[in-house]
Amino acid sequence: MISRQLRIFLVFLTIVLLIPLIENTKIACPICNGEGKVKGSSKELEVEDYKLLKALKTCQGDTWKGWYVIQNPFDREITIRVYIQLIDLKTNSTRASTDILLKLGQRDKVNNTFSLLTFGENIEPVLKITSIISNEEQTYIRCPVCNGSGEVRILEYLKLKK
Repeated sequence: MISRQLRIFLVFLTIVLLIPLIENTKIACPICNGEGKVKGSSKELEVEDYKLLKALKTCQGDTWKGWYVIQNPFDREITIRVYIQLIDLKTNSTRASTDILLKLGQRDKVNNTFSLLTFGENIEPVLKITSIISNEEQTYIRCPVCNGSGEVRILEYLKLKK
């Protein structure tokens, strides 16, 4: 008969061993429905201006604040994905990131602000903007969320479904 402490340890060990397996499990991308492509356009979006600045250093980490201005070059409404990430240059890993989906009317300009919290010394801010849907040209482009694979990790899926 297995003791109670041994059973608790075995359950704990099983859970700990399953976490990486679950974390790396991929499921169908919610943006392209697993197809790896979305209706879009090769026409470039104009990022008129953006700035990412380390605003505040606290014991909880560094708060990065920023803003960006984006111009819709189309004569129709589009949806864009703004992806902001803070990369640690020593390890080449993402320290913090955020995804924002925005709808822009024809020829609209958007001016948004954001903030991110992270730790680290050699942090490089990166701003990527991708047109997801464009009614201007009904062509297909690679899905910017799953990079054309049609799959995303479970944690990414949960983040997108917020």
